[in-house]
Amino acid sequence: MHLRQMPQLSAIQGSRLGRGPFGLGDSCWAQIDPLNCVCPCCGPAARLRVRGAPGLKEALLKNLPERIQLTPRGASHELVVDAVPATHATFYYVGCAPLAETFVPSAGDAGDVCRAVHKLREAMVRFALPPFRRVVDVGAAPGGWSQVCLERGAELVVAVDPADLDADVAARVQHVKKRLEDAATLDALRGAGGRFDAVLCDANAHPAKMGRALHALRPYLAAGATLVLTLKQPSASTKAAAADTGEVEGALAAGGFRDLRTAWLWANGRKERTLAATYT
Repeated sequence: MHLRQMPQLSAIQGSRLGRGPFGLGDSCWAQIDPLNCVCPCCGPAARLRVRGAPGLKEALLKNLPERIQLTPRGASHELVVDAVPATHATFYYVGCAPLAETFVPSAGDAGDVCRAVHKLREAMVRFALPPFRRVVDVGAAPGGWSQVCLERGAELVVAVDPADLDADVAARVQHVKKRLEDAATLDALRGAGGRFDAVLCDANAHPAKMGRALHALRPYLAAGATLVLTLKQPSASTKAAAADTGEVEGALAAGGFRDLRTAWLWANGRKERTLAATYT
């Protein structure tokens, strides 16, 4: 189906999807006319590049009016198209945002350990998170989230992962080369003095499993500690993914985490969501 045939495609605002840069109403992620490709926020002077899911991007490019000139190397804004499957239908979203708000550059920034850094940087803005001083980074390798904490002024980062870290990051953190459930990990947290004000987890594991595993960290968290957790959603079924998210939220709530917020960040993959919560 061609994009211009998709019903109500121009009537969607990105923040309703949870896919806008910050989910803010004043963002330039805005209603956009797919026939004229004019963003009312960006104006006709915007220099556009296109990003989208395979197939959809090609369809968008084929349907752009000839008067629209794309400038991928000197772009000021990004035109994005994506498909979001729901229970009974697939919804198609298109929007425009300044590159400075996307958090997903086309190539990795110099010095970044990995692209995962963009998830935590965006989460800090999206959820208005306080600075972290003492951090437990679970599933840390190769060290992207630990790197972000260090660049934001963390005094101590305990990176928990049996795999190796980036050499520069490893030299600046306490690396526990164990799994979270190992007794040696808890010994290391105890030895570091506990009172951690943030626990982060971007591990490649089922979200419900991680929700339960994080209970072991509670004795070492300070009151008001922040949790940031990437929810990996292996199921292609929207209903199953929602059930998985509900299960992990229930597990965290039972473990004393409150103010649970979940968002689909720009930097998340198609089957990822990011959850933030506060330990009480």
